[in-house]
Amino acid sequence: MTASALTLLLALALPTASDEVAVSPPKAGISSTEIDFGALFRGEAAERTATLENLGGAPLVIDRVRPGCGCATVRIFVGEPRREIGLGPTALIGGKPLFQLASGESADLHLRYDTEGQTPKKAQKTLILGTNDPDRPVIKLALKVDVKLSLEIEPRVVNLEARRGQPANMEVMVRVAEGLDLDVVGIGNTNEVFGAEFDKVSDGVFKVVVSVAPTAPLGSHNRTLVIQTDHPDLQSLRIATFAEVKSAIRVVTGNKINKSLLAFGTLRAGQKHVRQIDVFNDDAEVPYVIDEAVIDSKWKKDFAVVVKEVVPRRHYRLVVTAKKGLDTRFFRGTIVVRATHLEAAETRIQFNGRVAAK
Repeated sequence: MTASALTLLLALALPTASDEVAVSPPKAGISSTEIDFGALFRGEAAERTATLENLGGAPLVIDRVRPGCGCATVRIFVGEPRREIGLGPTALIGGKPLFQLASGESADLHLRYDTEGQTPKKAQKTLILGTNDPDRPVIKLALKVDVKLSLEIEPRVVNLEARRGQPANMEVMVRVAEGLDLDVVGIGNTNEVFGAEFDKVSDGVFKVVVSVAPTAPLGSHNRTLVIQTDHPDLQSLRIATFAEVKSAIRVVTGNKINKSLLAFGTLRAGQKHVRQIDVFNDDAEVPYVIDEAVIDSKWKKDFAVVVKEVVPRRHYRLVVTAKKGLDTRFFRGTIVVRATHLEAAETRIQFNGRVAAK
């Protein structure tokens, strides 16, 4: 073989630039960048599906999946048959491949929006996907929803003040939103302190009576009661409930502004002045017996207190006297009532006043 023939043969055997097949970069395609969940009543959830596809030649790598809030979640399914990709905490950070799609492959994005606790309004959240597409390193999906009020609850928060030994209750009106097919079927999460009953007033209108038991312990209590319904997505709607249970011993000073203060007002110098305090026991099951009442004050020698039993173990009257010899411009003090009682062995009643100049 001649040299020229060998050269020609080698030239035919070696590939030229025109023979090389160019591989296109990854290219992300999404079926829609706007996912509309429509109108949802607060407490409902809805699901939508979007498709992510690799329209390029090189593998498409997804290294970040970040929903805009806890109300929006996504599950990703790839392969044939479909399998779910586990998304851990690192999915929010990015930088490491979560999964990849070969050329022509796709993934299903199962999107869920939960309106539990959401403010009724039109809202939009953003779901972010991080990719290695040089032209589209970030894909943003707008998740839109119109949250409607499912139930109108008035009052929205129940605040009860109760005396131990006596029941206390408050009415709550529940109105179902127009267009929502829902009936109240029960009130849940009651306990030994809080009880509740409901009654249907008319179509879509219910009355709930929240009560505090007479046996509730003294102090502050709170409970989230649950309105149970027959709606598949709105089976539990909440009522925040608070109660302050006070002692069954009730002191009436006659002071409309500060009920716990005995106000003498302005006294004439050199005259005797008498005021009275009524002490009631509102719990008939627990007897209350006043043993003594004493004055604790800088001016205690100028005051006297006498205890009168009006109804045994239930009602006492304290007759408090400012004596003629009281000589001061302003005075104040405490009437200390000591009694035989499980929860109110001592009750302290403040008093004050002034003496007019002679």
